[in-house]
Amino acid sequence: MNVTKKHKKKTHSKTRKNIKQLSFYSKAPEIIKVNGYSLLILPTPKRHVTLIDCQLLGGFYLETKEQAGISHLLEHVVSFAWKKCGVESCTAYWEKYGVESNAHTTISTNSYWIKGLSEFFDKMLEYVVDIMLRPHFTQKRIDKEKTAVENELNSYINNPSWKLNDAVCKNLFTIEGMRYANDDKTQLKVLKTLTKKDLIQYCLDFYTKKNMLFIISTGIPKDKIISKFERLTAGVHKNETYNYQVVKSVCFQDKKKILFIKNARAENTDIVICFPLYMYFDDEDFIYLDTITEIVGGDLSSLLVEILREKLQLVYGASCYATTNMCGSIVYISISTLDKNIKKVLKKTFKICKKYSKKLISTNKLLRIKREHKLEVSQYYLKDVDLIRDFYAEQFLFQMNNDKRKIYTLKEKTKKILGLTKNKVKNMIMKMFDTKHCLIVYQGKKKVRFNIDNI
Repeated sequence: MNVTKKHKKKTHSKTRKNIKQLSFYSKAPEIIKVNGYSLLILPTPKRHVTLIDCQLLGGFYLETKEQAGISHLLEHVVSFAWKKCGVESCTAYWEKYGVESNAHTTISTNSYWIKGLSEFFDKMLEYVVDIMLRPHFTQKRIDKEKTAVENELNSYINNPSWKLNDAVCKNLFTIEGMRYANDDKTQLKVLKTLTKKDLIQYCLDFYTKKNMLFIISTGIPKDKIISKFERLTAGVHKNETYNYQVVKSVCFQDKKKILFIKNARAENTDIVICFPLYMYFDDEDFIYLDTITEIVGGDLSSLLVEILREKLQLVYGASCYATTNMCGSIVYISISTLDKNIKKVLKKTFKICKKYSKKLISTNKLLRIKREHKLEVSQYYLKDVDLIRDFYAEQFLFQMNNDKRKIYTLKEKTKKILGLTKNKVKNMIMKMFDTKHCLIVYQGKKKVRFNIDNI
């Protein structure tokens, strides 16, 4: 079993007739309530492969400074907290079944998943339900995982970029747990103090019905899934007096600033630019976020790389991506450059964003992004259980407690992307790269004078 703090697979091109009713749902799936637990079933053409995932709202978001990293340790421990694993580890138990499994902790979520042949569906579902609702903690396993996490954190600290990531969180967020999400040294100190009692109590407080979403991506009939899930969750008597519910939050500091992090051994200067944006999953423009970031940064045809690398020879690459959670969205630009080019790269980056917030992109760029989307959908999304899960999971998770949800289907997204106009791209760039509250953090040997008020 592999436990860590983030693939596309080619599949056979048959069963076109299944596209509409399966991966290419004509309308969004719905959450089913079973014994008070939220269950999302995502039918796929792959009857022989099943992915079972339990995702929770929380992650580092729910922690205090004194608890920093407890979610990460709990992720490790819970993954092994199945009584049926016995004296052996769960890795040894699952070995002969050939499954893949993992767990993740992010700034706002936790996830525990297992994927394998559908013939082992019953066992895989029982495993996920039991570690979520009836985790079996042992001191021996806690001690083992504390050692594993200690080594993991030390490996992050060995890389100076942890200070850059820490500075981003400390200066971007107001929520205490999020501010310490990348403070590996603080988490290392807290790790040594965490006890079995702390882990059990944290699990009782936050691993609750209102924060928990079970997702099953499979070709197994829906009625069989519900029947099995109902039986496994029927006898659970869990005290949920804390009853914490994650909702939309105001998490951003909304301060325009630039910060320098010294790294005397750096050969290049690494730059991260953050644009906080109050855009949530139910926003009508949310579905465009990833597409616009691909236009701005990424491959050689993107706006930033085309100019900063191809024309000006200032960088090797420039990535642009967005994340969305209960706080809203954050658009990131990440660049590495020679020390002598820091100011030039910063000025040109903001100039490019400003230019295309007023000027239309070329027809070729628009056609490229549309055709790439069609290619990606036809090659991967229509049949891959992981990617279907990834497309829907966060949309449902972060709206799980909403009275009304806006869930985009892959079909709806494709229609919107193929209908994207140059004017819409321009307007989205204007919205996403608003410098009013932007944060710049750069790390290297050299500090430069850069007037952030001029951008």
